[in-house]
Amino acid sequence: PSSRVGVRPFDIGRAMLQQDFARAIDLLMTGRKLVQGQAKNDGFRRVWKETGGDPIATMKALPAGQNSFLRERAVLTGLKRYGKPLDAIRCLQRRDRLFYINAVRQL
Repeated sequence: PSSRVGVRPFDIGRAMLQQDFARAIDLLMTGRKLVQGQAKNDGFRRVWKETGGDPIATMKALPAGQNSFLRERAVLTGLKRYGKPLDAIRCLQRRDRLFYINAVRQL
């Protein structure tokens, strides 16, 4: 169940199809609780919740690796730059946006 696993890709895709982009971003930033049976410990996700979705504070809490959390980093950059959820979603690469949409089709 989602209460144990967390957010799944089709949850994000469903929010995008319903044009609820703020919810899609919140779901993306909430993320998974379990990955391959292991609990995740992502400090920046906690910062996102504690600050009420502040992109600047959350970006500061992101891990420093260039190849980590690319989707989250792109959305946070879009929120910081444009301030609108739709424009932030557009900062994702096209293949990433299609990944979430196609996940809904697989249900």
